[in-house]
Amino acid sequence: MVRVNGLVDRLVQALKTLKSKGRKKNRGLIRSIMFLKKNDCSIDWEVRSSVCWILRTKQLPLLHHHVHELLKCLDPASLHLDTNQRFQKGLEILSEIDNCMDQISVSIGSVWDLPRPVDSQENVEALTPFRRHRLVHNSEGILGLVSDVLGRFEDFISHFFVSDDSTLRTPSTNNSLVRLAVQDMKVANTLIESLGQSDFVVFLRQWSFTERKRNLDCPLTSLIILRNSSQIKGNPEKSLVRKQIEGLVALHKLHRVLVLKICRFPNIKPGLIPETSFLELEGLRVTTSTLEYELEQIMQYLGHTRRPDFVKLTLAMDDLEAAFKRVKGLLNQAFASPNYNFDRETYQNSEQWIQLWISQFNIAANNFFWISNAYITEKLSSIYY
Repeated sequence: MVRVNGLVDRLVQALKTLKSKGRKKNRGLIRSIMFLKKNDCSIDWEVRSSVCWILRTKQLPLLHHHVHELLKCLDPASLHLDTNQRFQKGLEILSEIDNCMDQISVSIGSVWDLPRPVDSQENVEALTPFRRHRLVHNSEGILGLVSDVLGRFEDFISHFFVSDDSTLRTPSTNNSLVRLAVQDMKVANTLIESLGQSDFVVFLRQWSFTERKRNLDCPLTSLIILRNSSQIKGNPEKSLVRKQIEGLVALHKLHRVLVLKICRFPNIKPGLIPETSFLELEGLRVTTSTLEYELEQIMQYLGHTRRPDFVKLTLAMDDLEAAFKRVKGLLNQAFASPNYNFDRETYQNSEQWIQLWISQFNIAANNFFWISNAYITEKLSSIYY
């Protein structure tokens, strides 16, 4: 074991503290999630603010720079050359990272606030709800990546300089530590660059057919694997859980069908809606993303038996029902004033497809709610009686 007086303890504690800070949901993210749930695009549709410019050009790049400095300072390949001085320098850099995180959190938290008259009018940009939501999640994503980097360095230093068993560390694992950190920061840099792109460019990229299909396939595959696992498939006591999973698979498949149909517009035919504005496209993206978020929340609670999870599952089902109503409302609104500039038959076929999808999702949702309520009742009965 190599121990460098009290510096190593202070360094490990600083890494641990900042790792937790980067993973903490802040006010901006909570408000962004609430916007997704409410989906009221008519409120403050567009505001002009410099917060995006500040984050994109100053605060996030500065955080990126300090993390790279930390990588050089704590590089396992050369850390043994001047450990004491490097640990001291590492603490100084972590202090700078701490300040950066605080500034970024304040900026993210203000994204959903209306600009005050006294705010600077320099470098202002128009921020739609979609752009604000993207800004919050990209910034949170960068903080999360930084947390991952700090967490891996915390593990390395704790193991090599604090633990009595430091024999498991090899040059290959040390190289992997730096390589993973560099890859994470490349992703962070890409997120920073994307904040300078227009909403429409990002919309088309993120909602490309291939991109969305890949993202949607992951949770569906996880559900199918869980359904077929021995702990679920071969356990008679888990029959209701299995039915729940099957019901959620059906909902995921229907959600996937709708999103991929939307993604086929406007570049690939046949699309979902023959004509729509970017505002409506953005609304569809937000509402279907909300639906996806609620399905993922429910997925997390499946199979849990602790009583607090019953409450969470019930609330998640209520949120899913509300999200479906918003999707249904927006889809119906798209055909409220028919526009026959496009082929009338194509337009009518799209409307029929939407009504069929709405009815199928409604049936699947009611089936899932019924099974889930039966599951909750069964578990509560086993607890109280």
